[in-house]
Amino acid sequence: NDTGWIFVLPTVLKGNGIITLWVKSYSDIMNDRSATLMIKADDRIKIIKLKQLAKPYVGIDPIGIVAINDEKTYNVKVTCKGKWSASVDNASSSWCALNNAEGDGIGNFSIDVSKLTTDEERTAIVTIASGNLKTTLSVQQGFGVVINGLLWAKCDVGMPGCFTSSPDERGL
Repeated sequence: NDTGWIFVLPTVLKGNGIITLWVKSYSDIMNDRSATLMIKADDRIKIIKLKQLAKPYVGIDPIGIVAINDEKTYNVKVTCKGKWSASVDNASSSWCALNNAEGDGIGNFSIDVSKLTTDEERTAIVTIASGNLKTTLSVQQGFGVVINGLLWAKCDVGMPGCFTSSPDERGL
């Protein structure tokens, strides 16, 4: 469909010969691209259709959720070329529920997180899959405190996306 991504080398041959197709790398995740190669020898023409498939990909935004202790719904955007589905691990399904957990292409689903009624932290793992491709989203609750409407960590950050095990442990 577009030009400048596939080249034939050499462009002219005499007699028997080998042509080489040079293809630029392609990182588009939503659109395939195609080309038509026409080989002409004397009065004969051979047409070859070429198609380069979009890069297989399942992306999510956000990539993680640190939930407040109150009940709340969080939205997640999925970017994928094909059909996808989201599921939550069985151990967390009593407090972390998914809505509209299937789609095709770019879409959204929501996560309903119930109120935390204890001081214990909890983590749910949401898996988004499309064919053999999978990505995960961590939903953490009880790891922070709300001050003036903002969620603050109650422990230092141990490594990106994780807190230390206690406020006394020094993080990064």
